[in-house]
Amino acid sequence: MKNFKALTVLALTSTLAIFGCAQAEAALPVDLGVGYANNSIIDEEGVEVKVGTEVNKFRLGLNSFTTDNRVESLGGYVGIPIYVQNTNLALVPQIRVERYFDLEETTGGVGLGVEYKITDSVRLEGVALANRSFDSSDVKGEIYTVGLTKTFR
Repeated sequence: MKNFKALTVLALTSTLAIFGCAQAEAALPVDLGVGYANNSIIDEEGVEVKVGTEVNKFRLGLNSFTTDNRVESLGGYVGIPIYVQNTNLALVPQIRVERYFDLEETTGGVGLGVEYKITDSVRLEGVALANRSFDSSDVKGEIYTVGLTKTFR
């Protein structure tokens, strides 16, 4: 039941963000991303969905990791894009905190993202994160994601 509530909140938040941007032409851009994720913390592959924005050169948002049958984790991230001059490439150092429902563990991670700007509003992203539990020393691992993100302005 917790997973359903979390997924409902995530869906509602992203829907409101999209419609809010479309209706009011909000000052902040809204990023919606989806991609493949390989998560060694729980030894699963699945889909990562994220909703975020960029404020004062900081990227922040919420993310969710879902396998074929349920939501495994919800979390948040902060990153700082560093653009490579005269290219469509950026490096994005980032930190992330995630709550895993089955493990009843919260992990924190640091990582690096690489992104390629396909158009002004679409980018291809790859992220590698190393994570460790705040709750115990047993839970640790890496998360690798590859996906597309669309920015609504």
